[in-house]
Amino acid sequence: EICARSDCASCQRHTRPNGLDFVISSQGNSLGELRAHYEDGHTPRQWEQELIQALANLIGTSLSLERQREQDNRLLLLDERTTIARELHDSLAQALSYLKIQSTLLKRSVAKGDNGKAKAAMEQIDEGLSNAYTQLRELLGTFRLSIGDANLGEAIGVMLEQLKPQTRAEIRLQYGLTDTDLEAGQHIHILQLIREAVLNAIKHACAQRIDVSCETLADGNIQVQIA
Repeated sequence: EICARSDCASCQRHTRPNGLDFVISSQGNSLGELRAHYEDGHTPRQWEQELIQALANLIGTSLSLERQREQDNRLLLLDERTTIARELHDSLAQALSYLKIQSTLLKRSVAKGDNGKAKAAMEQIDEGLSNAYTQLRELLGTFRLSIGDANLGEAIGVMLEQLKPQTRAEIRLQYGLTDTDLEAGQHIHILQLIREAVLNAIKHACAQRIDVSCETLADGNIQVQIA
């Protein structure tokens, strides 16, 4: 029997006769007790006690590993949320600032009765809203892929498929990483780096072909190249 109650000394399990308590611990931290009951006044031999204590130590290690996994998952989720917040700020803050400026110009033009400048400002606002919506949609799509898909290669492939309608260039992917090359928390960063680089190539390079490659070098470093 395993007891982890704070008042375990008074619980029913500890009132039974012919029992021995074995501490469940890990790295010096007490996690509870394992209580062994013996019938007919049997006194456990030394090897029996050592075997039960070994079992208690194994249980303690398992509990500690489970708690560590839970802590790692919480830290990973916090890191993803921080990355999402930073990316949303970096990509949308400039768009919103631009829209605010255009809104101010529109108000001034309307107040002065300058219909030409007012119309131009409205067109700029429409274009800015469209661009901001596109950025937000791309970011949300990227985050869904990075969080929901454990296979980074498939996530990159789907993301590139979403970008293909924006260009006449041929986009090709050569993916040579394995699941053990990267930690889960690094996937979202690499996915974002590739997306930004490919978008820059689409917008500014006038490219006929865009090649994306990911590989592990001889020294263990990861190389991502957009050509």
